[in-house]
Amino acid sequence: MSGAQLLRSLALAHGRPMGVHLQVADRCNHACHHCYQVQGEKGELTFEQLCAVIDGIADAGVFTLNVSGGEATLRPDLFDILRYARGKGFALRLYTNGFLIDEAYADELARIGLLEVHVSLYSSVAEEHDAVTRVPRSFERTVAAVTALRERGVRVVLKTPATTLSVEGARSVEAIALRLGCEHHLSADLTMREDGAADPWAVRVTPQELLRHGMLRPWAPSEEDARRRAEKLSRSPCGVGLSGLVVLPDGRLQACTDTPRLLGDLTKQPLAEALQSTPERELFENLTWSRVHGCRDCDLLPACQRCHATALHEGGDYLGPTLGLREGADALRRLGRGAGGDCTLGGLRGRARPGGGSLRHRGARGHPTVAGRAHRRRRGAGGKVRVAESRGSEARRVGARHDRAQTVPRAFTAVSCGTMQRAAGRSGVINPLSHLSF
Repeated sequence: MSGAQLLRSLALAHGRPMGVHLQVADRCNHACHHCYQVQGEKGELTFEQLCAVIDGIADAGVFTLNVSGGEATLRPDLFDILRYARGKGFALRLYTNGFLIDEAYADELARIGLLEVHVSLYSSVAEEHDAVTRVPRSFERTVAAVTALRERGVRVVLKTPATTLSVEGARSVEAIALRLGCEHHLSADLTMREDGAADPWAVRVTPQELLRHGMLRPWAPSEEDARRRAEKLSRSPCGVGLSGLVVLPDGRLQACTDTPRLLGDLTKQPLAEALQSTPERELFENLTWSRVHGCRDCDLLPACQRCHATALHEGGDYLGPTLGLREGADALRRLGRGAGGDCTLGGLRGRARPGGGSLRHRGARGHPTVAGRAHRRRRGAGGKVRVAESRGSEARRVGARHDRAQTVPRAFTAVSCGTMQRAAGRSGVINPLSHLSF
C-alpha cells in the first residue's frame, strides 16, 4: 500500500478530509492560455486571517496542505505562511511556476522542509513553454528554479498539461525530469475558466494528436473487464470533498477547483463546521461509481475515468454521463480492436518517478455540486490516461545520482508522524512514513 492509499483509508475511516488546496494569492506573473483562473477579483486574506484558516484545517485532522495561487511566490509573507503551516504538522506542498525562485529563495524553501514543490513546465522547447506562459525567458527561469531546488535535495514534481502550443515538446519534459531527478506528471486536463468562458479549451489537444505523439494508446476490451467493473463500482471516481477541497484566496471553500458550488466561508467558520453544515455533505459521502447513474451501466466503465464537473457542464447533471469522454473512449476502442491496445480513458495523466521505470496511471481529480443543477461558472475537464513507458535504465541512472534528493527529509518524517497521529486519533501508534510513497 502506498502512503497516499494509507492516508486515504485512514481519512475515510475517521471521516476526515485527506487534503486541502489553499490558494493564498489572487494574482499571477504568467498569463497562460489554458489557465482556468480569473485573477484579481477575489481578494486575498491577510497573514493573520490565513493563520486562523490554517488552524481550522489542522483541527479538522487534515493530513496534506497544498499551498498555491495564482502564484504563491508573489506574496512577500509566503515563507511565514509555509513555516506556520509546517508548525501545525502538515505534509506540505508548494505549487508554483518557479519564475521567482532563485538560489536564496531555494535555500529558504529547503530549510522549511516541504514534502514537494510542484512546478509547471509546459515543454522542453523554450519557445513553446514561453508561448504558453506568454512571458519571455520563463522557460529559462523555471528550469533554473527546478535545478536550484534539486541541488538542495527538495523533491520536485514537474507538471505538464499538453496544449496545442506545446504538444511537440510536452512529452520530452520527461527527459528533463529524469535528468534532474524529478517526478513528472503529464496531462491533457484543461478546464473551462472560472467565469464560464471556454477560452482554455481553444488549446486542447485532440485524441488523434495524443495518439500521434504516443501519449495515448488504443484500448481493447479483455476478459478482465468483468472483474475490473466489479472492483471499480465500489471505489470513488475522485477525491471530491475528501482530498480535493479548495480554499479560495478570499477564504471561501469549494469541494474542488472545478466545482463552482461553495461549501462555506472559512473566515466565518472553521473547516470541520463548514463540512458538517454544508447541504452537499450527503452527496460527497460514499460517492462511489455505483451511485453515478451516467456511468455504472456503461460498457466502457472498466476503461474510463470521469470528471463530475464536466458532466454537469455538458448535460446539467452532476452524476450524469460525460459525453465527450464516452465518445473518445468509444473511438479508441474501435481503434484498439485487433491491435491489442490497453489504456485507461479520459484526458491524459501520467506519472514518472526518478529511479523508476514507467509512467503510471494517476486517478482523476475530484469535483462536486448538486446533481441536475447547471451554473454559469461551472467548469469541466477530461479524465486521465495511462502514458507509454519511460526509459527505465536512464531513470535508474539518474536516481542513483540523486540519492540525497530521494531520501525523505528528517523534518518531513516528523510532520508525517503528526498527521498520521491526527488520523488515528491518538499518538504513539503510527510509524514514521519515510518508507512510504506519495
